[in-house]
Amino acid sequence: MREGSLIICFLLSLFLLIALVSYSPADPGFTTTGSGEPVQNSIGIYGAWIADALLHLLGYLAYGLPALLAYKTYTLFSEGKLNPAVSWPMIGLKCLGFIFLMTAGCGLATLHFQTADGISYMAGGVLGSLIADLSVPVLAILGSSLLFFFHSFNRVDHYGFDFLAGRDRSNRGLDAFSLRPNNKQNSELD
Repeated sequence: MREGSLIICFLLSLFLLIALVSYSPADPGFTTTGSGEPVQNSIGIYGAWIADALLHLLGYLAYGLPALLAYKTYTLFSEGKLNPAVSWPMIGLKCLGFIFLMTAGCGLATLHFQTADGISYMAGGVLGSLIADLSVPVLAILGSSLLFFFHSFNRVDHYGFDFLAGRDRSNRGLDAFSLRPNNKQNSELD
């Protein structure tokens, strides 16, 4: 059962990634009827619809969804044993936090990134445009950016990305290759 869930989640993230990467504005989708030519999306009509909806809703952040799904699947299955007790309030709180994370990221993308010519969606999607239009008149661009940036890192910290622990792990890895002696060697010399 556990391995089957892992395979399904991995295939879902791969499905989303292929659908997003092979997106074509000429395909029929959520926001367009298409050009009448055969569907160019590698997943087919379903991939074209999903990619179109995600890219128009989230903009560039849609490309992060497969990575987030793969990471969350990895962390769930790398822990030794699954917890059989389900806490629905905690699941609801984590889903709400994920929505806030995506909202803040879309707002930042709308404020600071531009899309190339010929792309039909905005950098932060409709969600980013909506949140930026609501916050910029009140907080200006700098205040909105700081609010979104703070909120993004606050949510990321709740999802288990421990920046300090990551820094400590990378420093330990670099210490193995450094020329300076470590503390154990220093204590032996004294």
